[in-house]
Amino acid sequence: MPYSAGDVKWGTPTLGTSGGVVTWSADYFSGLTVGGSATMADFDAALTQAFDTWESVASIDFQQVSVGSSADVVVNSASLGSSIAGQAGLTFGASPGLSQIFDGSVTFNSDLTWSPTGGSGTVDFYAVALHEVGHILGLGHVNDISEIMNPVVSTNTLGTGDTAGAQYLYGRAPGDAPTPPGEVNVAGGGPTLSSGGGGGGGAGILLGLLAALVGL
Repeated sequence: MPYSAGDVKWGTPTLGTSGGVVTWSADYFSGLTVGGSATMADFDAALTQAFDTWESVASIDFQQVSVGSSADVVVNSASLGSSIAGQAGLTFGASPGLSQIFDGSVTFNSDLTWSPTGGSGTVDFYAVALHEVGHILGLGHVNDISEIMNPVVSTNTLGTGDTAGAQYLYGRAPGDAPTPPGEVNVAGGGPTLSSGGGGGGGAGILLGLLAALVGL
């Protein structure tokens, strides 16, 4: 099973090393259209689980902080049209080889109808969150519906390639799930990049935007 990784990561810009502590805050719920009787607490639990699921297979420590705090990753909602469920953005140094991520964002589409785990014509919030947090780690899209990093989200679990890609970038902490055997490394694929923002220092800044497409 393939994965796409190798261009950017949190922490020391060396493959297979820990991403350290990455903080995140979330202020998205008021913009969402919610199907059924799910509460903000239900969505927050799904979002936390998405971060925790990736943390459970790779050496990175995601920690939630309160809204208004200085967070590395900001989660919000906005109008994204009808074909995109969610979008992730990364800011990182423009340097040869592997670059260090400085900050990121995850945006859920306020034009769609959501539920924590999908069903009844709603979009699966947890599955999209899991996909977008994969982008936050530095993983790109792969064409395999068994992987959460497929551009059209078709599963709600990490595939073997997803786990392998995360561990290729960050290694794994003691007790984390091991790298599945026999994986194909698509190193250097990484996120699709577009220019964004002004330069910082001598390295400059690039902004990577990746989206999860709606598959209803």
